[in-house]
Amino acid sequence: MDMQIPQSRNISTHAKILSPFIKLMGTTMLSRIFGFLREIVIAAFFGAGKGTDIFFVAFTIPTLFRRILGEEMVERAAMPLVKARISKGKVKEGWKLASTQFMILFILLIIILTLLYIFAPYLIKIISPGLSYHDHILALKTSYIVLPFMVIIGISSFFGAILLFFEKPIPYGTAPVMLSLGVISGIILFHSKIGIYAIAIGFILGGAAQLFFQLPFVFFGHIKKKYKFYLKLNLSFNDKDIKKSGKEGGWILLNSIFTKSVEVVDRIVASFLATGSISSLWYGQRLIQLPSAIFGLSLSRAIFPLLTENFAKDDIYGFKKVLLRGIKYNFFLMLPLTVMIILLSEPICKLVFERGVFNMKNTYMTSIALSFYAVGLIGISGTNLLSRAYSSIIKNKIVMIITAIGSFLNIILNITLAKTALRHGGIALASSISFIFIAISLLILINKEMKQKGEFIKRNELFSPFIKSGIASCVMGMFIWLLFPFLDNIIKFSFLKNRIIDIDLLIILLLTFLLGAFIYLTFYMGINLFAKKFLKNI
Repeated sequence: MDMQIPQSRNISTHAKILSPFIKLMGTTMLSRIFGFLREIVIAAFFGAGKGTDIFFVAFTIPTLFRRILGEEMVERAAMPLVKARISKGKVKEGWKLASTQFMILFILLIIILTLLYIFAPYLIKIISPGLSYHDHILALKTSYIVLPFMVIIGISSFFGAILLFFEKPIPYGTAPVMLSLGVISGIILFHSKIGIYAIAIGFILGGAAQLFFQLPFVFFGHIKKKYKFYLKLNLSFNDKDIKKSGKEGGWILLNSIFTKSVEVVDRIVASFLATGSISSLWYGQRLIQLPSAIFGLSLSRAIFPLLTENFAKDDIYGFKKVLLRGIKYNFFLMLPLTVMIILLSEPICKLVFERGVFNMKNTYMTSIALSFYAVGLIGISGTNLLSRAYSSIIKNKIVMIITAIGSFLNIILNITLAKTALRHGGIALASSISFIFIAISLLILINKEMKQKGEFIKRNELFSPFIKSGIASCVMGMFIWLLFPFLDNIIKFSFLKNRIIDIDLLIILLLTFLLGAFIYLTFYMGINLFAKKFLKNI
């Protein structure tokens, strides 16, 4: 039967951005913390050597297709069309469309899984040609174990999107915690018996735990009662929205292929470098994804609906206002984080990873990767925001083209910089340069789109907040550069020594971050007051 969806009350644009941003930031932070606990356990049990290099090579294959057929595809191409129908009261038609989308996704996952089992030996050689014959066999066996993870997590992504779009953000945000707990359990239970294969078993257990955690909220709770959720084995290729989601999904698919292909090339190039290079890049990437996801991705997801709403109403001024605010928030958050991470990369890596068989050399190599990944933090968050801005105006094709160019640039820089003294750090720097290029290109092009409709972002509207955040970040950086060694010399709580975590270092880093943030905010507000008082007419 048809139903009416309650209309939200009028609230300010600031509140519309800030409220969902805080909620998404909180749940993302929770899942990322557990994700880091997972990485800490992997590092503690297996370090950053040949074993983890082999696992990460094998894990590249399922994660590639998870990205292609996972969250991005479902959330940006499929579920919005279901939500649109149900919001108009067409409940039956909405879930019928969702059923068809689910069946298509499931069939694609099974077909791809079968093909991957057949071609895995060749894919492993392509991904990491620098491995020896023995290591190649181990990577192949690991891939055979972990491949079903792609199907499990693909299905989980579908139900996760339903939770996200139908007012269940808490289960949506906390479900990845189950994945991390499953991986940790698998390692603890099986590492002594099957070695590195325990990580693969852990991901299978974790993927299943994430999926089964979501199902009750979808089938038996709020969504079932309010939105009359149902799922049937239904295929209807004549549905116009299936074709529309297929077209938009095609551009997102190509975009994901280009993005993940660069990661494959990263591993190929790193496989010819020192042992541990692949793992160091993996751990460095996991670390940089924490601020990127908590702040950048949460912000872009909070702003995405407002951009879509303003564009649908042909309110280009409102669209520009929301987009500009998102860019300013990115400058305000990401520039100081970039400086902090670069200056504190080694103690951060030591605190997070250095225990068990993860030694000082592993810490040093991972800190190099983290520092160079941090250079591109503002590019990563900017790309997240601007790619969703293009999705809101239904032009994912442009994002795909720019990403393809950026990926080509990344590959060229990978090969070039890895030959220099930077080694694996050059691979991380290549990614950062590529993300900055993509973000700037998307910003220039979307500004042209707005200008054709009578609105555009002026240069001073961008440069002014960038310079303010940049100056305040530099002052903060100088303060941190002096503060950290000072605290390191005076804080020596020997009674807090612990094998699992360095309490002294944790306290030092927390104090450094907090005092650094205070200095940044103080100087930022001071620059703002100065600008308002003395530079109004400039």
